[in-house]
Amino acid sequence: MGQFGQEETGLKIIKVLTKDLLVTILKNREIHQNEFQDALSGFMVDSEKRIKDALKSIRKGTAPEGLSFEEPEDHTDDYDTIIAMLRMTTDKEIEITYEQFQRYARDKWSWTSKFKRLSGMYNS
Repeated sequence: MGQFGQEETGLKIIKVLTKDLLVTILKNREIHQNEFQDALSGFMVDSEKRIKDALKSIRKGTAPEGLSFEEPEDHTDDYDTIIAMLRMTTDKEIEITYEQFQRYARDKWSWTSKFKRLSGMYNS
């Protein structure tokens, strides 16, 4: 675990101001949406080029190699669910776990690595 991980701090649950967490996750959502839209545009351009190249190969009588596509995934709904919950709560402070803090405040979700890899692949 990284510096100040759960084992090192002993923190399993912390209290945070609801409004501060909401501001953070709204910012993270906007960043995600922009990255996704850029990746999707890049995916479309890349896919079109690869399909055209494959058709050229077929017309020349050779089979295209390695024609597979991995579309970037939009996880905006993950953000929207938490945003709705934060907007609807009457609590000024809420308790969140270490894992929730990693997702909501630090934008480190279970899907982040794959998303960043695909975004980087299509946004190069």
